[in-house]
Amino acid sequence: MSPTCTLPYEVLLELVNDTRHSITMQALHPEDEAHLGATILMHSAESISLVLTAGLPYRYGIRKHGKEAGLNVKIWHDTVCNLSTVFAASVPAMTPSDGTYSVADGIKVAFASFNLYVTHQWKSVQDTEV
Repeated sequence: MSPTCTLPYEVLLELVNDTRHSITMQALHPEDEAHLGATILMHSAESISLVLTAGLPYRYGIRKHGKEAGLNVKIWHDTVCNLSTVFAASVPAMTPSDGTYSVADGIKVAFASFNLYVTHQWKSVQDTEV
């Protein structure tokens, strides 16, 4: 449910790597996947807090041990997302309408159309890193 406030305000999204493995995260432009943000490496037990504008859509690519997922984020209040839920062994049933599932209020995970894009982009990013 959206709040009734019409003024833009900021919220915190805390991404927690509660897995035993390192995870990489990359910001993606919500409308144009050709524009990529910086890649962030998160070791086990590390977290990162992102300041977002409430109610605006954000997209992130997450990669762990060759598994890739896309996070679609649209939150209205401070939110914590444990990344273990993104790569859970028992994936919940996908929503038939958009092929995603929810891991927190306002955060959905997509695997389907995201994999080929991320694999291609990550490969090109890795090729250009020194």
